[in-house]
Amino acid sequence: MCDLTRVLPLMIYDDRCYLCAKSAKMLVFLQEKKFLIVGHYTDFGMKIKAKIFSSSYDSTKMFWFVMDKTAYGGRAAILPLISCILKPKSNLPFSMTYHLLVTQTVKHQNLFF
Repeated sequence: MCDLTRVLPLMIYDDRCYLCAKSAKMLVFLQEKKFLIVGHYTDFGMKIKAKIFSSSYDSTKMFWFVMDKTAYGGRAAILPLISCILKPKSNLPFSMTYHLLVTQTVKHQNLFF
């Protein structure tokens, strides 16, 4: 499994949904590597969700923004997500693996603006 504290904050989105994937690609540009963006159905996304949510809960119904010990889902995640984007950039522990995970997730969708 993965150490969850090394990848926080992070956003988990539906990488099988065209509109969701387009939104995630836009956020990759806007957020300047301040948080990790992971698809629900990627291997890494499955591992993260297994650590956060119980096995009886269907977490794929909405996108999630996870910070510290709190997971915000759907509309409740919009304000924490925006505040994280607007905060000054800090030294994040996942900076080396960040780019690889995001490009694997978003480029896999073959999306174009």
